[in-house]
Amino acid sequence: MNITAVESSTLAAIAYDDAHEILPLEFHSRAIYRYFEVPAPVYEGLLLAPSKGRFFNRAIRGSFPYSRVCTPGPVYGVKTDGAHSSIFARRQSYYRLRQFGSGSESLSAG
Repeated sequence: MNITAVESSTLAAIAYDDAHEILPLEFHSRAIYRYFEVPAPVYEGLLLAPSKGRFFNRAIRGSFPYSRVCTPGPVYGVKTDGAHSSIFARRQSYYRLRQFGSGSESLSAG
């Protein structure tokens, strides 16, 4: 699974499982969602988009089945500047996405 920390006011990290077409996204709120049946060009478009939030709202939200896999909560010892997470928080994003990158949850219609 490819995991990328991104510069965005909406998203903290993006991952992609190309074998299963699963797109886990971690938001700055610490919520993690998995979007299913997402083709690789959509993932690539998100990575290349100048505005990740705008691309997400236009091309992903409401277009693919999804499940919420992590409820936001405090990450103790992590300080953020509001818009961008610290390096430690980005490492947390990586491990959280790895932890929730596989498995099965109930799906919600987009």
